[in-house]
Amino acid sequence: MEMDRLLILSWIIYASFYLCRVNFSIAMPHIGLELKIGELELGFMASGFFATYSIGQLINGYLNVKYDVKRMLVIGVLGSSISTLILGFSYNYNLDLILWVLNGYFQSIGWPSTVKLISINADMEKLGRRFGLFNTSWTLGHAISWLATGIIIYSFGWRMGFIFNGFAFLTIALAAVTLIPQRNIDYHSGGEKYGKIKVMKDLENLKIKFLILLSIIFLLSDGVRYGLITYLPSYIYMLENSTLNATYTSIVLPLAGSIGMPIIGWFSDKVKYKIAPLIVLTVFTALMLAEFPKIYVWNKIYGIVILILISILLYGLQSQVTSAIPVEISGVKYSSFSAGMINAVGSLGAFIFNLSGGAIIDYLGYLWLFSLWSLTQILQAVILLYAHTKYKNETI
Repeated sequence: MEMDRLLILSWIIYASFYLCRVNFSIAMPHIGLELKIGELELGFMASGFFATYSIGQLINGYLNVKYDVKRMLVIGVLGSSISTLILGFSYNYNLDLILWVLNGYFQSIGWPSTVKLISINADMEKLGRRFGLFNTSWTLGHAISWLATGIIIYSFGWRMGFIFNGFAFLTIALAAVTLIPQRNIDYHSGGEKYGKIKVMKDLENLKIKFLILLSIIFLLSDGVRYGLITYLPSYIYMLENSTLNATYTSIVLPLAGSIGMPIIGWFSDKVKYKIAPLIVLTVFTALMLAEFPKIYVWNKIYGIVILILISILLYGLQSQVTSAIPVEISGVKYSSFSAGMINAVGSLGAFIFNLSGGAIIDYLGYLWLFSLWSLTQILQAVILLYAHTKYKNETI
């Protein structure tokens, strides 16, 4: 019962982080029009966010090994909500850029903190299912944030998508953090304290080579996911010239992803080799990414069906690569560090894909963008195959 309560609180906290993360993609077309800037400049803002988010994952993943989770979460919530609020009042592109980049660092505190919170209290035999359920926080949180932001921007303008979201995040997340019992974060498994931490010694204790492979896989996967998060609303807006239509269609991405996470999490706990099924999922994702923009233009309903399948596979794979598998590899003590490391490299992928995405759209168009995303998934499948072959004897 206590684990269920902790899971719910962690879910609420991390879901609310998305209020001040994905609102930017809904506001992008309006920011561009008001400030008279192009996709490239908006791409700088999006990629700048992920640059500091990536660096912050490494820093905060390690700090969470040493320091109180609740304190770390409070710092993240305060910093992110305040920088988002100020952006809502800014009329200068350079200030917007600085604020959004700063927000990226504070946002990076959320993931390693909540992964640690779940891992130190969960039964290892049910880890896949626990994280499968918890990971719906970043799909449903994303969907709710997109929907709320779309309605707010449609009704009150893009600035309220930052002002309202900043206040909402501050209120919801801080309330949930204060409800976390201190006894759930004061111990390691077996009731032992973490003790003194030395960086080099810690690194030696981790299966670094395998974590590096997972990080590269997540870089390619997260690059595509955040590419879709950032540019899918703009793509739909370009086709239909409607903020609400762009929001309602794009919201399929995280909603469908929330279905894939618990299903694949449950399946992961049942199979001996966890990576083999992910290879097949990745190949299917690649094929559907290449065809999505053509099918959507031809028939919107069929296009949405393809988007649903992409989301189920993409998010389902990510839920295992970024949480359950690294925690099993590194153990509870270093769970925040391994999750932070993988998410940091994934954020680097988001940085690269967001920065290149704006330039590709400006010079080549959306069809080229989706085709290149498809190719990266083929590369990801090859790396997964290598990881499965090399580490098969360790039942990974």
